[in-house]
Amino acid sequence: MHETTESDGQLMARIAARDEAAFQRLVRMHGQRLSTFIGRLTGWHTDVEDLLQETLLKVWDNAHKYNERGSLLSWLMQIAVNRVKNHFRATNRLKRHLENFAKFKYSSVPTAVAPHSSATELDPALAQALQQISLADRKLIVMYYLEELPADQLSQTENISLETLHVRLHRARNRLKQQLLELEMNPHERR
Repeated sequence: MHETTESDGQLMARIAARDEAAFQRLVRMHGQRLSTFIGRLTGWHTDVEDLLQETLLKVWDNAHKYNERGSLLSWLMQIAVNRVKNHFRATNRLKRHLENFAKFKYSSVPTAVAPHSSATELDPALAQALQQISLADRKLIVMYYLEELPADQLSQTENISLETLHVRLHRARNRLKQQLLELEMNPHERR
């Protein structure tokens, strides 16, 4: 049976051959995780379902491009990120709340964040600070800290070395910290 013995490459080859059962299996395996990921990137905007559908359509159309160099989930997340970027460009909504972050300490990114936690756990100051950083920084923070994508997979997804990834994560954390400090100093700017 395909369900238990099939590799990611085999599954994607079946999808590339237009096997709808294989595609449904992929959706069962990764659909909820992709939906959560897209929600986190967009701040749970009302377009999450549309963006998920666009992502899945792109996967269907580009299944032949999957090369097993990195994990399938990383590849799917990168497609989702690209769909979100295109959405932000098209709708000029680059500054959205990112939800589903557990409490943030001003000195560092949380060390333990429960994946798929409820959007109601978001610290309002953090949500606003996340709005102020670039999508590229937000993407790294979400993929590494919320989706708990291993650093080696994330570096492959981003096509950068591990050292470069750690530098970018460090800079993204510092920019987020700076935004939090500015909000703390200017509380009247909070929404």
